[in-house]
Amino acid sequence: MKDFQEQDCRITFKGRTYTSGGAYISGDHALVYIAGKQAQTWTGAHIGTVKVVSSWKQYPPRARFPVPYTMTSVRVTMTDGSVWTGRYNSDWSQACKLRRASK
Repeated sequence: MKDFQEQDCRITFKGRTYTSGGAYISGDHALVYIAGKQAQTWTGAHIGTVKVVSSWKQYPPRARFPVPYTMTSVRVTMTDGSVWTGRYNSDWSQACKLRRASK
């Protein structure tokens, strides 16, 4: 997929403005947002399809009150057919770092 950096990722809620770095693709690395079975930009544009490969519970190291969270491994097929892999904390986040899959 062609390199890009999402621009102008701001929302205003109750008078406060929030900014995100947005989705990007750069060489063999990408950051996308997972929404169900879709990979999206921060603004919600569809850029790929998600397949969950596996998920597991993980505990933070050396935490005083360890609260488990779910890590999810995904395989994303972008709209141009390129395949990417990555993982993310599916309990608390939609942001997922990806790497281009080996051929």
